[in-house]
Amino acid sequence: MPTHTRLTVNINPETKKALEEIAKNRHVTVTEVIRRAVALYAFIEKEIADGNRIQIDDGQKIRELHFFA
Repeated sequence: MPTHTRLTVNINPETKKALEEIAKNRHVTVTEVIRRAVALYAFIEKEIADGNRIQIDDGQKIRELHFFA
């Protein structure tokens, strides 16, 4: 059974630039950035499905993130 699947997607220039900047800053490949992004999105989806809230605490205030289907 193959361990990888090749996927072709169309993205706009802004998304391409963002992916490349993150990859450069983190010293990883664009593929790795996409893997991490998908893992994070799956985690958020599961937490929301489980009834949990996603929040950002900057040390002074807490903001709740809202995701819409």
